[in-house]
Amino acid sequence: MKYQRADQGTQGPEGVHMRILKYQIESTCVMLPVGARVLHVGLQDGVACVWALVNPLEKHQNIHIVLGTGSEVPCDAVHEGTWLQEGFVWHLFR
Repeated sequence: MKYQRADQGTQGPEGVHMRILKYQIESTCVMLPVGARVLHVGLQDGVACVWALVNPLEKHQNIHIVLGTGSEVPCDAVHEGTWLQEGFVWHLFR
């Protein structure tokens, strides 16, 4: 994939311009468009967020789960990011 400045987007499949979007993590599940590529997980103004490169036209979504350190992790889960919040360490899995 060819990268350009974020304000220009990137050319994705079928000539669709990809976008970097922010999603707030408000529960133990986060819905992201199919094919989303997580770029960063962290806090913004005290709120946990995921920044991902996505196809804004994608209608289908994947469930991403949030687990704390020490939690059981499904065997097929793929780690997407980790962040610290209020003394806890949280992990995002697809």
